[in-house]
Order: sequence, then C-alpha cells, then structure tokens
Amino acid sequence: MEMAGSARVPRVVAWTLVDPEACLWELHYDVKLREIWADESYERTELPMKTPVLAGVHPADPAVVYFFNMGKLFGVNLGTNKVDQCSVAFQHASTDPMVLDIDEESSRFLLTWDLPPSLTSSSAQTNGERTPRTAALNMLSYFMNAYTCAFGNSEYDVLARIAIVHLNRKLKKRENKFRLSERHLLCSFDEKKDRASSPKRYAHMNFYVLRDSKAKRLRHLVFAEFVKADTDDGTGCSWTLLSCKILTKNNNGGVSDTNVDAGQKTKRSWCFACDSEMKHPTNGFFAGHLHCQLRLPSDRDQHDP
Repeated sequence: MEMAGSARVPRVVAWTLVDPEACLWELHYDVKLREIWADESYERTELPMKTPVLAGVHPADPAVVYFFNMGKLFGVNLGTNKVDQCSVAFQHASTDPMVLDIDEESSRFLLTWDLPPSLTSSSAQTNGERTPRTAALNMLSYFMNAYTCAFGNSEYDVLARIAIVHLNRKLKKRENKFRLSERHLLCSFDEKKDRASSPKRYAHMNFYVLRDSKAKRLRHLVFAEFVKADTDDGTGCSWTLLSCKILTKNNNGGVSDTNVDAGQKTKRSWCFACDSEMKHPTNGFFAGHLHCQLRLPSDRDQHDP
C-alpha cells in the first residue's frame, strides 16, 4: 500500500503478494483521490480535498484503507470509493475519552486489529461467576500483551529489513537476493564507553535468511548490531546499522548467563550483554565487550512465536 501519482493527481495504490517465495506482487487497486473526494460519503465528513496521510489497512478486509486528515481518522473502501468510518484521531488538550491520544498523523502510531470475540466480550467467568469488571481487566491485559508482542515484532522486522538491504547491496539479480526466513533473537542493552559519555542503547539480533543459488535454497544465520543515538535535528532517536554478518560455524554465544571470568576471554571476541543463545561473529561488532553491562529488563531476548 502506498501513496502514488503526482501532486496534482494523487493516487492510492494497493498491491497483493501472490507468491511470497518469488516475492511476486500483483496490482490490486489504483484509485485517484479525486474519485474518493467526489463521493457524497466523503462530502459528509466535511474534510478538505487535501492529500491525506496513509494510516493502515483493515486487518480483515484489504479493500478498506485508513487515512489521517486534519486530525481525523477515516476508512475508505477502494472498491467502492466510499468512506466507511470517520472519527477524531487526535485533538490537542482534549478531554473527550473517544479521542485517540495520537500526537501526529503517522502510520507509526496505528496498528489495526481484528480482535476475537473472547477479547471483545465482557461475559467471561472467574471462579464460575460472571464478573464484568474482572473480565474487562483481563481483556485489557490480553490486548496489551498482544499489542506489545506485535509492536516488538514490528520493530524487529524493521531492523531485519535494514540488515537485509545491507546484505543485498551488491546483488543485482532479484532471485539471488537474501530474504527474511525466520525471526530468532533480539537483545538490547545500554553501554557507556567511558564515564564522560552518555549511555547509548545497542541491539544485537539473530535471524535467518533464505537465498537461492544454483538451483539450491540456502538458509543462513545472520548477526546484526544497531545503535540508537539522539540526533541533532530534533527528530528523536533512530537505529543505525553498525555491523551485519552471515555467521559460519566459527561464532561465539554471549556470556551474560555464564559464570565466566572476563580475564579468560578476549574481550573483542565475546559479548557480555547477550545470553549464550545469541550468536556473534568472532570479530567485527562494537558493543557488548564491557564485562559490566546494563541490560534492559524490558527488552529480554525475544523468540519467534
């Protein structure tokens, strides 16, 4: 899904992945925004004919796409060009509980969900008795756990894609390029290089990639290292790739969960921030070499569910 066209004739384009193995996409929708603006359902929203910000896709109906415009979130059925829903997305200093607490119009702040009946019903039982309040709290807890897991997987996939782009930078043929096969592990930690510097957050990750070569499909384990540092332009923090290597048989696991004497290890070859399951190259990564690490308790290693 993407916004396309020109400033004078903006369009929204939707593609369908018809063959994941071959990475083959098929054009599904190509709709001019003026066709949506001309529909009476859009006129009823009282929104201007201004190019909106793409927010997301309906989790159960890929024909329905959500947009942000002038503080409102609205859905459009690309098959009929009609607005399905429209509500206030954010409004500064609002006390209305129906107003979503979103700071800006960006797809980064929206995840679309199709919740099962077990999470949307308040008729759950506790110890054989119906307790709507307890059921509602359980429902909220289940949802927040699912949201946290999905958000973590989303960030994981973003980092993996950055690393895969690096691996594919010199490969010209699409069929020979690496593609994500399986999530494996992610560990983040804070590290100060010296007393005068501020701590920086680092991330180490393992994931598997596939690559077709000479009629064979090869599976490789990859190590990638990122750093998250404040930028100078006021835009916040972003991850930067520091190292990305395909691991061979010569690799080292982390040693944070082992009783190891730092003096017995060559510090540049071992990571004292990650557990033994996280595999590292024998050289070529920059953080985790300090024996005393501040590992973030909220960012424990994540296994692929």
